[in-house]
Amino acid sequence: MAIDQPDKIDAIGLDNLTSRVVLTIADHLPWLGDAEAHRNHLRDKLNTYLAFTESGELAEAYPDSKGRSVTISVIGKYDLSPVGKEFYENASQALAKSGIGLEFKKLGASE
Repeated sequence: MAIDQPDKIDAIGLDNLTSRVVLTIADHLPWLGDAEAHRNHLRDKLNTYLAFTESGELAEAYPDSKGRSVTISVIGKYDLSPVGKEFYENASQALAKSGIGLEFKKLGASE
């Protein structure tokens, strides 16, 4: 599964250190090139994840998620461009209104 499959949840897990539920998106697309298409794919995928969480499907599919905070973690193959950084800033603010965190991690980057 990947970013260009907007109707699929890529992965669900529990972060043992923070006790939060982590919904993961696999992003294999570069930000350089067609950034608009990339934004559209990511927006559609984030909307799917938001609906999955707000509708109660997350709690139904993953009962351990009940009462826990949720973070969407995008694991990207490529660095963010300025357009990508701006998208993440805006998306983070929008998701925060629903109580959902958003983070970007580059694949292979050490924390």
